[in-house]
Amino acid sequence: MEYLTTSAFLSPPPLNSRLSKAILASPSPFSSPPTPSDLSPHTQKEDAVNQLKEANQIVIPAWFTTFFNTGIYSVVALNTLTLSFSLANIYLLRPSFTTRGSIGRRWYAIGAVATAAHYAFVPLVGRSVRALVGLCNGEEGEGRAEEWLTEWRGWHGVRMGSVDLVGWGCFVVGVV
Repeated sequence: MEYLTTSAFLSPPPLNSRLSKAILASPSPFSSPPTPSDLSPHTQKEDAVNQLKEANQIVIPAWFTTFFNTGIYSVVALNTLTLSFSLANIYLLRPSFTTRGSIGRRWYAIGAVATAAHYAFVPLVGRSVRALVGLCNGEEGEGRAEEWLTEWRGWHGVRMGSVDLVGWGCFVVGVV
């Protein structure tokens, strides 16, 4: 994952991939064009900040589209493996073996539910994913890349702090 996050920006965004085409085929999240900012730079620092913001409007969508097109497969694969192994442990830890197996089975069951709940966040990040890939494709919404990325990261923070931590904790307790 480290390689993926640090090298995704080195390649051009794969707008012709099946995933990008499917995302771009969905409805645009923009109901009306955004209004331009009325801020004017007064100092050298403000000018540098504004230049960075302008650059981010180009870089963020390109990086995100490239990152998402490669990262989603590892996330889905690892989550599917986690769910599969937790279900296998639930099946293998029959209550008839030992009381300890029965307790471990309960923890694996809760962890499996939490792992499946990871996918419940897909609709919540869908709007920002669609917007960022759309921006990379030249669709309307200029000036909002940071906003969309912040929304995407925010939902991932909520997900990680809730269902992911619960799942990981349950699996650790189930093993011990």
